[in-house]
Amino acid sequence: MKRIVLKAAALILPLLFVVTSRAAIPNPPSPQRLVNDFANVFPKSGIDSLERVLVAFDDSTSNQICVVTVKSLDGYDVSEYTAKLGNQWGVGSSRNNGVVVLIKARGEEDYIDVSIQTGRGLEGAIPDAYASRIIRNDMGPWLKDRKDNYFAATCAACDKLMKLASGEIKAPREDKGDEESTEEKIFIIIFTIAILIWLVFKFKKFNKNDNSGSSGPKTYHDYDDYGSSRRSSWGGGWSSGSSGGSSSGGFGGFGGGSFGGGGASGRF
Repeated sequence: MKRIVLKAAALILPLLFVVTSRAAIPNPPSPQRLVNDFANVFPKSGIDSLERVLVAFDDSTSNQICVVTVKSLDGYDVSEYTAKLGNQWGVGSSRNNGVVVLIKARGEEDYIDVSIQTGRGLEGAIPDAYASRIIRNDMGPWLKDRKDNYFAATCAACDKLMKLASGEIKAPREDKGDEESTEEKIFIIIFTIAILIWLVFKFKKFNKNDNSGSSGPKTYHDYDDYGSSRRSSWGGGWSSGSSGGSSSGGFGGFGGGSFGGGGASGRF
């Protein structure tokens, strides 16, 4: 009898572990959405606006960016948790062109965990090193030093991720090291300086007029209010010049994408 009980336990315990592990990952809401604020840290007025932006981007490029906030990782490493969520939800399509931006909000554990995980189909457009830069340079100023501006950090990250995924900007190439000779580097530097000097003299007479109409460099304050500045155009649909596209029609659902470990994470 004892032997039977031990055998049964050996079969049941792994199943319980699997069920518990899967239960730690939240199920996608019904109907499915691209913005999922389970931690309740986003302003309600901004959630629908960001949803429309990401839906329009999905429609125009077929690339899906899914945003998720949670209160706890239930013992998972943030990268593992984010990849599991992306796989379980099927973010992206059969081309594996999904991105998951996950934030574990500050709580009993007095820190914020952030992860950006990319599907295999977007690892070339959004390499790990660049995902790390987005977390550090675009999200960091909104989260570190206990600022905890989750929504602004997410908007900044999505803005850069959409540009990369659509090819509007490209991730910098790795340093080629010794592949370029010293002579080539010197020539490039001299040529660049010569062009800059020529441009300065060529357009110097226009500088005074241009200065009067300058709006100044973009600062992080532009993200404080989702309806201000560039963010105001997001509410009507991000895709180039669209009047909103199918953003008014809602999200069509995840397409079965998968994740294989590409991405980065950070803690604040």
